[in-house]
Amino acid sequence: MRRLVPAIADARSESDSTMNYLRNTWYAAAWADEVSRNLFSREILEEQVLLFRREDGSIAAVSNVCPHRFAPLAKGRLIGDVVECPYHGLQFDGSGACVRNPHPHGCGKIPPRARLKTYPTIERYGVIWIWMGWKTPDPALLPDYGWLEQPETYREIHGLCEVKAYYELIVDNVLDLTHLPYLHEGGLGVSKKDLEVENVEDVNEGDTYWCKRWSNGIAPSPDFMRFNPILAEFKCDKTNYVRWNAPSHVAIMPNYWKSGTDREHLTNLHIATMLTPAREGHTWQFWSLARNFGLDNDPLDEIMRKAARVGLEGEDVDIIEAQYRNMGTSDLFSLKLAALPGDITPTRVRRALQRMIAQEQAELAEIASQAHEVETEATA
Repeated sequence: MRRLVPAIADARSESDSTMNYLRNTWYAAAWADEVSRNLFSREILEEQVLLFRREDGSIAAVSNVCPHRFAPLAKGRLIGDVVECPYHGLQFDGSGACVRNPHPHGCGKIPPRARLKTYPTIERYGVIWIWMGWKTPDPALLPDYGWLEQPETYREIHGLCEVKAYYELIVDNVLDLTHLPYLHEGGLGVSKKDLEVENVEDVNEGDTYWCKRWSNGIAPSPDFMRFNPILAEFKCDKTNYVRWNAPSHVAIMPNYWKSGTDREHLTNLHIATMLTPAREGHTWQFWSLARNFGLDNDPLDEIMRKAARVGLEGEDVDIIEAQYRNMGTSDLFSLKLAALPGDITPTRVRRALQRMIAQEQAELAEIASQAHEVETEATA
């Protein structure tokens, strides 16, 4: 009987997934400092993924599910670069191959199905990126967070939290910053009056979407004055650009400087938000704050961490989870939304992602059709 080529077999398994997500793309699997010589697991797109560093420091990413009795391999142990299942002792290397069956007598035959699914990874920007699709991984599809590799210019802190909501709601939140003076009053929020003098431009550059905001002669947000007290001494001009790349990678770039000058006393902050669906209604939110000031100020790290816990992990998460419960669905377009101008960029992004997913699903359907033809010929 003819066997399916791996690309077709992998794609067919993806077509059986219950999740409607873009797969031939990169997702943040972990911060690089989370993954060590200890076995580490994380649920990503309803798949249990096991990550560890090989002895040479490179990343291995394989299924966390033993194909024998489906035990979690993360509860086993790492022997050199080999993972031993905690249940019956099958051993697997980083390529997913079973390299030892201890039954019987320590040297049994390797069962044909004793193999783990593997996942391509790239380590960049302090993040372990994982490719969840069936196509050849494309490094060019990685989002640009280049400032995270510029320690001479930016000092960075980062964190992770789980949000019990669909990931597109979080994207909506960060693309529409008109919520700042209301949800984050006293923190990241600017004055409500500042919205009256704010200019807004929605820009589409290929598969990159921007919402660009700018205003002149305003007071910085309370958090920014805590971060950089010199800002409290004068009125400021401000830009706040937000960038989206598929499927769920956002960068927020607020800048303050002394009003009417050529960016005197520039305070620049880059906020990275990388969202990875765990399963329906559960999202991993990776966040990073990178600043161009106070590069040697250790106490400022904790001040900014506290602000992130209050704003990013607290106020935003609370309202998004409440939204999700009220909606009762992940399909925003199926509801009758009372739309506001701030919804323009989030809506464009949702529709762009829908088109990408629809195209990928059509490709899956074609591959499944081809696979069916191959199987029919093989059994004829």
